[in-house]
Amino acid sequence: MDTADHRDAYLFTTERLCCIEHTCIEGAESSDASPHDVLTYIDENFDGGLGDTKGMWIHGGTTTHIADWRLTTHKKHSGRKSLRSGSLNHKRGKSSDVSLKVDSSKGAQLSFWYYVDVARPFDFFEFRYDGVLNHVDESPSGGWMQFNLLIGPGSHTISFHVISLNTAVSIDRSENLEQYGTGFVYIDDLQFTPFN
Repeated sequence: MDTADHRDAYLFTTERLCCIEHTCIEGAESSDASPHDVLTYIDENFDGGLGDTKGMWIHGGTTTHIADWRLTTHKKHSGRKSLRSGSLNHKRGKSSDVSLKVDSSKGAQLSFWYYVDVARPFDFFEFRYDGVLNHVDESPSGGWMQFNLLIGPGSHTISFHVISLNTAVSIDRSENLEQYGTGFVYIDDLQFTPFN
């Protein structure tokens, strides 16, 4: 694991550092398998299904979650598909939540494109980093926007949330979709690129 050809694919630069972190036995036979619950690299465009992130998305995690995110062809930044928030079906005080665990030994660049089609007083979009609110959108974007964030070394959780407010709304959303949106957020071209 100490050789240069292994350093790009693993979280640690030496076997000793890995064993200190994970309490393993130095000299044990190494495995090329990725950790089962964490991603060390992502280059996901969703076109071939869930490529790099297949089986890694955690839906829910909140008491208000009622709708999983899913692949769609309705909107996309590139290619044929994107990841879309679940439908809240006019339910108040509910959410559509999804997260990924990522890890790197030296930090990484996180990047994704997103299309916001939500608006207050109906709903809003949040991006969280380790559970801490990092970004909010409260009105339709009208187009795709790119989000970039430097991620520190170690294990982290990134999460996307569409949240409907708990208060009653007397406005008919369908009469003015341009102002209030359709209630969905789309994510595409998600990348997590570790620093060398």
